[in-house]
Order: sequence, then C-alpha cells, then structure tokens
Amino acid sequence: MRLNLRRDNAGARTNGAASSASAPLLPPSSSPKEESAKQSIPEWEATGPASPPSCSPCSLLLAVVAILSCVAAEVKKTKVRQLKWDGKLCYLPGSDAFKYGVAALACLSAAQVVGYAAVCAGFCARDRKGVERRKGKRLTITAALFLVSWTSFGVGAVVLGAATSMSREQPYGKGWLDGECYLVRDGMFVASAVLVVIASGSTLCLAVMSMKKGRTEQDLKLHPQAG
Repeated sequence: MRLNLRRDNAGARTNGAASSASAPLLPPSSSPKEESAKQSIPEWEATGPASPPSCSPCSLLLAVVAILSCVAAEVKKTKVRQLKWDGKLCYLPGSDAFKYGVAALACLSAAQVVGYAAVCAGFCARDRKGVERRKGKRLTITAALFLVSWTSFGVGAVVLGAATSMSREQPYGKGWLDGECYLVRDGMFVASAVLVVIASGSTLCLAVMSMKKGRTEQDLKLHPQAG
C-alpha cells in the first residue's frame, strides 16, 4: 500500500510538471492608460523632427555668393580718374565689376528659383482642407512675404543689371547710352546687396513657414478635436 501511494504521488507530480510546462506564457496585458499614451504620440516625434527642405541651404548659399559678389563689384567698379575725354568723345575702360555683377545677378536669380522650389514643395505637401480652415492672419503674412520677396528681387535685378552693364568698356563714340559715358554711382552695388538680403530672407521665411504648417497639420490629423 505504501508503494502504491508513493507511485501515485510521483505520477501526480509528473503530470503537474508536464501541464505547467505545456501551458503557454501570455505576455502581460498593457493597461488602457499605456495604450492611450502610445496612440497619442505623434508620428513626427517617433521618427524625429521634420528636416527643412533640402533646397533651402542651396538658396541660402547662392544668396551669400550674390551678396559677396555685389560687395566685390562695389570695390572693383570703374573710378572717375579712369575716364578719358578728348574734347568731344569719352572713353571708360572695363572693370572687374562687370564679372562680379554678372555672377551676382546669376546667383540672385538661381537663389530665387531654388528658394521658391522649396516653398512650393512645402505648401504642396499640406492638406487643402487644413489651408481652408486657417485662412486669416497667417495667409496675410504669407502674402506680404511673397510681395516683399518678388518686389525686392525685381528692383534688385534691375539695379544690379544696370550697374553691371555700366561696368563694361565704353569706347569712344559709343559710350553706354547715346554716345555718352556713365559711371556707376557709389553704393549702387551695396544697395543691390541689401535687396538680395531682403529677397532671400523673405523667401527663406516662406520656406520655414511652409515646413511648420505642414507639421501642424500632421499634428491635427493625429489629435483631432473632439466634437
């Protein structure tokens, strides 16, 4: 009898161990608070902050080159002492300001095109419904920056183009206009550099605003307002 009881106890122990080993281990269930916290984390926080448009650094670099070229052109422009006069006709030699002016004009145009490529990329990625919901003050600021950017670009291109053209050689009998020689006034290239700063700065502000608005709209999609 004692042998049978020992055998029965050993069998019960082995059966219990086998049932405990065969039972699957379930992961601990997460609480409702943890699930709601996971759902409330925005996608851009999980993936890191949104990087600025790749065109913006290129636009900034082109604007800096344009500004430096304007300053160099101001230093290298034709001086009054270089003017030659034979009693009837005038002559002005060319200067390095022409090369710097062409480089500044090209970089200014490229910076404007590249900058607005970044602006368009930022605004096109936005939700149209979100744009309609937020008409008002931000739209007014965007329109003002747009107007300032293109006005500064246009005036700067005209002033820079005229000063660059005057920096070419003006031979006897031809001059710059109607056989007369023209000198670039002091500060014209510097004024062009200031206009480049205004145009490029407003364009970069538009690019940054488009990036921030895109992130705000993504937050609104992830956190819809109740009611």
